[in-house]
Amino acid sequence: PNDFDVHQKVWVGNLPSEAASEDLETHFRQIGDPLLCVVVRPGVGCICYATAEEAATAISAYNGSEIGGAAIETASWAKKGAVRPTATPLSGGGGGFKGGAKG
Repeated sequence: PNDFDVHQKVWVGNLPSEAASEDLETHFRQIGDPLLCVVVRPGVGCICYATAEEAATAISAYNGSEIGGAAIETASWAKKGAVRPTATPLSGGGGGFKGGAKG
């Protein structure tokens, strides 16, 4: 997906865990001709189109549609795809208190 302009990409969320790239292609081919359909991580996919206009049409046409019984979300990759989950570093150090009252 990195070979495409961000405006040609559609972020797809709420995919069922068993969804595969082929499921995305079958679904998104109903309107337009996606160049690439890929599940990028569980629950999230990326659809790439030849133009930003096709991507925008897909976003509005497919938002709320169903794949595998799940209502999917669609958005511009520029808005959703750029958001990366941030990990909070765990501080090292001593272990916590374990155990209850003694005695």
